[in-house]
Amino acid sequence: MVNSSLSSNSPPDPTQTVVDAFDAPLLPPLPHPYSDYQRKFYNTDAALVIDFGSSHCRAGWSTEAEPRVVFDSIVAKYRERASKGGVAGRGNIHAGSLCHSNITAKANIKTPFDTDVINTIEYAEYILDYAFLNLGIDSPSIDHRVVMTEPAGNPCYSRNSMTELLFECYQVPSLTYGVDSLFSFYENNGGSMDTDGLVFSSGHHTSHIIPIFGGRGRVDLASRISFGGIPAADFMLKSMQLKFPTFPVKMSFGQAQHLMHTQTFFADDYPRFLRRIGPDADIDYFNSIDVTVQFPYTELTAEEKSAEELERIAQRRREQGERLRQQVQQQRKEKILQREIELDNLRDLKASKSMTNKLNFLRLLMDYDLETEADLDAAILTAETSLRRTREKLLGIDQPEEKAPPVFDLIDIPDDELSDDTKREKRKQKLLKAGIDARERARLAKEAELAIKEEQARKDEEFRKSDFQGWLEALRAKHSALTEKQRARKRLREQLADRRSHASQLRMKSIANLAREERIPAKRAKIREDGDDDFGANDNDWAVYRQINKEEDSDEEEEAAQLAQYEALLLEHDEEFQSEISAESNGFKPTKSFLQRFQFGTHFPNWEAMENIKAQHQLHVNVERARVPEVLFQPSILGLDQASPQEILASLFSRVDEATHLRMIKNVLLTGGFTQVPGLASRLEATIQSISPTGAPIRVRSASDPLLDAWKGASRFARHPKSISDFTSIFLTRSQYQEVGHDYCLEHGMGNWC
Repeated sequence: MVNSSLSSNSPPDPTQTVVDAFDAPLLPPLPHPYSDYQRKFYNTDAALVIDFGSSHCRAGWSTEAEPRVVFDSIVAKYRERASKGGVAGRGNIHAGSLCHSNITAKANIKTPFDTDVINTIEYAEYILDYAFLNLGIDSPSIDHRVVMTEPAGNPCYSRNSMTELLFECYQVPSLTYGVDSLFSFYENNGGSMDTDGLVFSSGHHTSHIIPIFGGRGRVDLASRISFGGIPAADFMLKSMQLKFPTFPVKMSFGQAQHLMHTQTFFADDYPRFLRRIGPDADIDYFNSIDVTVQFPYTELTAEEKSAEELERIAQRRREQGERLRQQVQQQRKEKILQREIELDNLRDLKASKSMTNKLNFLRLLMDYDLETEADLDAAILTAETSLRRTREKLLGIDQPEEKAPPVFDLIDIPDDELSDDTKREKRKQKLLKAGIDARERARLAKEAELAIKEEQARKDEEFRKSDFQGWLEALRAKHSALTEKQRARKRLREQLADRRSHASQLRMKSIANLAREERIPAKRAKIREDGDDDFGANDNDWAVYRQINKEEDSDEEEEAAQLAQYEALLLEHDEEFQSEISAESNGFKPTKSFLQRFQFGTHFPNWEAMENIKAQHQLHVNVERARVPEVLFQPSILGLDQASPQEILASLFSRVDEATHLRMIKNVLLTGGFTQVPGLASRLEATIQSISPTGAPIRVRSASDPLLDAWKGASRFARHPKSISDFTSIFLTRSQYQEVGHDYCLEHGMGNWC
């Protein structure tokens, strides 16, 4: 995936806007346990430094520059499927990178954290076991001092549980905690806390603003915003799902997270950014912002077959056709035999009339579902005709069916001369004749209309050949008039949508006047004394709407087709007519509207074509690139009822004197994984400038390594603990733990206040 460092003032390269949805970094390899513990660290003063973050756990020795093991802070605990004998499978516990080892483990991944606070100490124990195992510690206890990070404002219950675990389970000799972001400030400040400053930390789940003055981090004045990397990725995923509800591929949370990390940026001025890509967008800037995410797809390719295979297929089809013809011939022979039998039976019934009385003959007719002798004669005629046609089809004689013209012999006869049966037949003939006459009139009208159109087309063609410039000017005038008519209708609809507009007021006056005119002749014309004229109670009142909707009754589809025809002729014959000024570019078609631009970009193929599989598997990310991280400065976008950084900093600066305020804004540090999103430093600097004295010097810098500086600061702290604190000891020893219990905490300049 293209990785572009962006800000609102430095748009990305337009040539690097197509990214691959699955171009994400591979999973980290499984760490190999170290085997040099006995040789390098056993019985030494090296402290064990653990940065226990909600995203990753980093563990190593204070005598080294970087942590030895880094892995995800996750645990997978599951039981294998039952064996064939019905015995339940064994239980498995994986931690860290081992959770990605098989699909069953991945489906049962859990974390010991609730946001950034440990709430399941059992899972934390599994993660620490995994860290100590990969560090190569093979002794029955951990005989090293432990420095562990924790979040700002960590609850006492979480710290007490971890303290009890380390002293009781691992038998550590001493232990201390520190806030991860303060350790990062300590590292980036050269191992000193004597300088006043401000830490802006944004991590996996939350963000913190912690002031530093008086030689220590003032956690009591710190503030938390419930937004970080995971909420941002979730917001990106939901935005894409809402924007593309019918996308054929399901976007995973990992893809949304990778897209958030690589393609988002903080806009220096978010309202200005929205204006630049809004309805009156700067198209070049919009194209530079728009990123196309290509998902995998399968190209539909026609299978090419050899000539021999095509011949075999054709031969198979000929054989199948021959079999079908034989089946049809056999069916026709059977049908002829069946109809000959039916015809013989009907003829025998006709001949039996002379050999039986009338009552028995009528009974025989009823057995054949016939009522009169005329019905019998009609059935015999129908059977003879059907038998003749079937025989002709069997012999291959295809004669057109001759339909006898309908007879209307009863229409002109008066009703008093007809019986009841003939009266019913007369009504049927009238309806049939009316339908035939209507179809004939419609056919003649259509032929006349077609003739008129052909004559107009002939005259137009003669006009074009005789006077091309005049014909072109007339075509331009027709196009302009029809375009202006559509624009006027659109403006009128927009005005009518506003009830305070002049058009709406005129419309209401017309309704009232028409209603009054219609009601004056009526007996109810007089308005009641209470002022209510009960308009609408009578169905005739609603007829006034039909008199004011004449403009809306026009056939817009016919006008759109006529406009498209004009544009096709202009594009063919007028060199000055450009496609950009056509109705599609003017907004009469949806393909380049404001919403379509955000969903499909400005340079997109025919996405409606079903054969364009590539375009159907593309996502366009544009406004989301700045909207997703903007939640950090405007939590209300995500529905968070929390203060923004500007409000937090304004409240903080109001609680300190001006000199401290000016010293703090000279040393602002950004740390944490989410602060790697481009543009945060300039955005935070502008925010601080808006609430600071005019001309006050402001320095906002990023940590040298936002991901590892917390561990590095803790490592430096473990080597020189007394350089930042007036306390004689900042480590809780095992003897103190046994004496005062797990809820005892020693304070220092980089820890939480207990």
